[in-house]
Amino acid sequence: MTAKLFYCIAAWGQPQRSSLDYPLGLKTRWTYHLHHENGPGVHFGDTLAALAKDNVLDTTLISEAVGLDTVGAHSYTRVETRLNGKPWLFEWQRLSPEGLMIGKTIDYQQGEQAVIMQPEQKRISAELRPGNSWSWTAKDAPVRFRYAVAGPGQVDVPASHYQGINLNTNGTVDAPFGKVEIHQDTWFVPGVGIVRQETTTNVGERKLSHVVLTLEKFEHP
Repeated sequence: MTAKLFYCIAAWGQPQRSSLDYPLGLKTRWTYHLHHENGPGVHFGDTLAALAKDNVLDTTLISEAVGLDTVGAHSYTRVETRLNGKPWLFEWQRLSPEGLMIGKTIDYQQGEQAVIMQPEQKRISAELRPGNSWSWTAKDAPVRFRYAVAGPGQVDVPASHYQGINLNTNGTVDAPFGKVEIHQDTWFVPGVGIVRQETTTNVGERKLSHVVLTLEKFEHP
């Protein structure tokens, strides 16, 4: 999941300087509702299947900025996302003058192996003017993403009514069974973070999944 984005804070708890207003000090906490629908022929693993109904999962995810770690040459905030207290997705993120950078991830739905992002992945640019775009290509994997700022707008989620910024992401992953195409529609709210994220994954005309994250509660330390 790409809806939990955090920045690094220095050893004394002060955020790095950046024009991107992402309030992600330690103990910042987001509660999300997760709605996940699988496409025909796609099934959840045993853990999620026990929570799903008719191949549709509705549950709660909690993300929290819990620690500071060094990865390579940089210090990152470790953001842990859990489902029913169990690890779901861990990400190591820092805020740089360029924007929100991802240095490492562990997707526990795919196993417990950490993936070092080479190069760092810029998820949100510090330049949020409409029309701004950027790309990221993994150095040693067939993974490519292109990001674009669609523009400002209003967004309603259970947590509140917000004035946000709409970001569009399109990506491809070359898999043994075909090219996986990912489209993601994200709403970012300065001072809060990601409040809504909708992701559709396909292989050709076959839908693999449709996932919607919506913010239910934001807790600032």
